[in-house]
Amino acid sequence: MRARRFTAVVLALGIAAGAAACGGDESVVTVTTDELPTAAATTTSATPTTLAAPTTAPEPTTESAPDLTLAQRLPPEDAMPGTNPGTARNMPAASDLTATLYSPGDPAQTPAAEALDASGYAGGILRDDTGTDPRNDIALFRSYVMELGGDEQAQVEVVRSVKEVQDTAVLDTNSFPVPGIPGASGVSAQGSQGGQTLAVVFIAFPAGPYVYGLQAVATSPDAIDADRMLSIAQDQYAQATG
Repeated sequence: MRARRFTAVVLALGIAAGAAACGGDESVVTVTTDELPTAAATTTSATPTTLAAPTTAPEPTTESAPDLTLAQRLPPEDAMPGTNPGTARNMPAASDLTATLYSPGDPAQTPAAEALDASGYAGGILRDDTGTDPRNDIALFRSYVMELGGDEQAQVEVVRSVKEVQDTAVLDTNSFPVPGIPGASGVSAQGSQGGQTLAVVFIAFPAGPYVYGLQAVATSPDAIDADRMLSIAQDQYAQATG
């Protein structure tokens, strides 16, 4: 399950020639290489603090609110400035979610789906918001939520997903803390793929049996407002646990 949250998004942005967004889902608008930023944006992101990834899952800390649907757990459609809200897509099977998070044809897709099924996967939802000005600002903001079999399974999945990102061979990564959310972790990355520069910020956290993921993509780290992403995650956690 290596680098799924980076490599698939690289393809979604059209950095690999001819790639389609989100595992070939034709209902999602593909941001092509020609539409990607060519200059740094004016939004300044927080400088990540290097932090080693957790090697074991933290102890369960809270129960999530029981009356929220998966769709209600996603960020508001206007949460990330500079994006067009996408359509929330239900992922009833683990294989549906991994087909989106992993690159097309990645042999890790099937083992990843099997691992989620073994963790009690009970459904998920994902939304891709594309940038309104991807040449000079954020190109893609992805959010997803999945429900697993319990608190422990959710926290283990967060640890596993963060480690996948850190182990990527595609980009150089650094971890940063996510204040106020037990068991959460963030990763920033920079590098290049297919001759195109790339910057990504990824945040994952558990809330009861739910796993939340946020990911922003641009071709300059200055185009990603990491402080805003932290605020979105904290709002989601407060909603889920309040």
